[in-house]
Amino acid sequence: AALAIVAATDLVTTISAAFAARFADTFGLIVKPAPFAAVALDVTLVWSHVRDADPVLRWFRSVLAGTAAQS
Repeated sequence: AALAIVAATDLVTTISAAFAARFADTFGLIVKPAPFAAVALDVTLVWSHVRDADPVLRWFRSVLAGTAAQS
């Protein structure tokens, strides 16, 4: 949705370089590097205690945590 909005207005957005490259031609966008340095952000994973013991969601949370720890 962000790309469609940017394409139809004078607004800008920040997205991953790979995503921008993939859709730039489709939306007629000009891709430029961000005018600021990349910043590391903290990631917080929140879930309901109701599903805390669900094996699939436990697995998914562990996959997310492992992926975040690698970056």
